[in-house]
Amino acid sequence: MLISIATHGIEVNNRLRKRIEYRARFAVMRFESHLREFAVHLEDENGPRGGVDTICRLTATLHDGGTIRIKEKHTNLMGAISRAAKRFRNVISRRMGRRETNRGIIPSTATEIWIG
Repeated sequence: MLISIATHGIEVNNRLRKRIEYRARFAVMRFESHLREFAVHLEDENGPRGGVDTICRLTATLHDGGTIRIKEKHTNLMGAISRAAKRFRNVISRRMGRRETNRGIIPSTATEIWIG
C-alpha cells in the first residue's frame, strides 16, 4: 500500500514526516489489505496568524474502487492528524463490518489501543 504525504503552507522536516507516517500507518494497520492508496494532505489555512486553522485531509482508495475522505481542523498539526486518524478508523471499521455482515459473516471484535 502506498502512503503519500503532501503539505501546503506547512514546513515538514524529516522527523515530523516520520511521525506523520507512523500515525497514518497506525490508523490503517488493521485494514491495510483492503486499501490500495492512502494520502495525507496537510494545510495551514491562515498561515502565521494562528487559530484553529490546521487542516488534515485523509483520502483512502479501496481495492473495491471505493473512496473514504476525512477532513479535520485543529489548532496544531498533530492534533488534526490524530483526530482525522481516529475518525478514519471508525469509518473504515463500520464500512468493513457492513461488508462482512452483508456477506453473512459476522465480524469479530478487536481491541483498539490508542497511543498519544
